[in-house]
Amino acid sequence: MQLSKIILSAFGLAVATACPALATETVSCLGTDDPQVVVEMNLGQGLPADRPNWVRVVTPHGMWSMLESDKATPVSLYQSFDDGRSLSIDLADENVDSIAISIRILTAKEGDQVLRVGYLHVLGDSLHPIVCDFGDSK
Repeated sequence: MQLSKIILSAFGLAVATACPALATETVSCLGTDDPQVVVEMNLGQGLPADRPNWVRVVTPHGMWSMLESDKATPVSLYQSFDDGRSLSIDLADENVDSIAISIRILTAKEGDQVLRVGYLHVLGDSLHPIVCDFGDSK
């Protein structure tokens, strides 16, 4: 009986340590038309990989964030989608009544080169081209 408990405990430990930890990556995007335009987000690399943990948007006209700790206009995730070539994120107002911000990022890869470009659209306010760094650009 004691031996079976030891074997089960060892098996449980082996399974627990064999599972990969869920990693995240912080993404930073800058406006190509205005250096004051910034999009920052943290994406999980587990499932669902396309769902950001948080997003922060800064333009000359304001700041929006999913983080309560930011002194910004609060936004909530409305939808997100990533097929490996195109990442789409829509942020809604705090009550999720309407979309406030749309972020679209296209990815192209060639050998070791990775390029991510897109746009930030603050609905009713501004539209900005952005270039993004997922930490893998060379």
